[in-house]
Amino acid sequence: MSQVNFLPEAYLRRRGLRETKRRCVLLGIGLLVVVATWGLVQFSATTRLGAKAEALAAQAQASERMQVELKRLRERHETLLQLVEVGRELSMPLHQAEVIRVLSDVLPEEIVLSELNIQTLRPQPKPLNATPGETNPLARRAAATTEVKVVEPDRLELSITGVASTDIVVAQAVNDLADHPLFEDVTLHATRPIDRLGVPVRLFDVSLNTPLDRPIERVAAEEVMP
Repeated sequence: MSQVNFLPEAYLRRRGLRETKRRCVLLGIGLLVVVATWGLVQFSATTRLGAKAEALAAQAQASERMQVELKRLRERHETLLQLVEVGRELSMPLHQAEVIRVLSDVLPEEIVLSELNIQTLRPQPKPLNATPGETNPLARRAAATTEVKVVEPDRLELSITGVASTDIVVAQAVNDLADHPLFEDVTLHATRPIDRLGVPVRLFDVSLNTPLDRPIERVAAEEVMP
């Protein structure tokens, strides 16, 4: 028994075209979704790569800054080591030239030195002698441990002979030397009148000591003035 199609052929053709268009539209939407998803993935990957590149660039800049700072610190360390060496050299026992420089600054301008003697004294500790009749080693050891050793510090002994106009100038010079922290045991031994080129002046003799462990620091004038 044969079937008869009562639908018009034109209708069937239009229906087939609509079905084809619908499938094409769905296929196009699917392609758009795929393309959009791929684009988002690529954009996200590009963004991550860009952020990573910026982070690497920041790390590189930080590393360069650290290298520069490290170089500066090394140079500063070398400078400090040099200053330490200079400080060690300057902290050595007092030099005679420094004492003469301070002496010239302290003495009044009216005084003229005719003689200056500087002698370095380095006393040696005296050996302990046993008391006569004391032959017991234990007793000698006990006496040695109870005895206090007093060792004088190394020092410079200065002897000054100079000429001043009056005894007042001599007294001022002696007082200035005694007030200076570098000098000790300032003693005026003698002062007598003499004649120099027809001018009456005073000839004086002064002695003083300077311990070698006294430090000297150069101070600017503005730091001294009140």
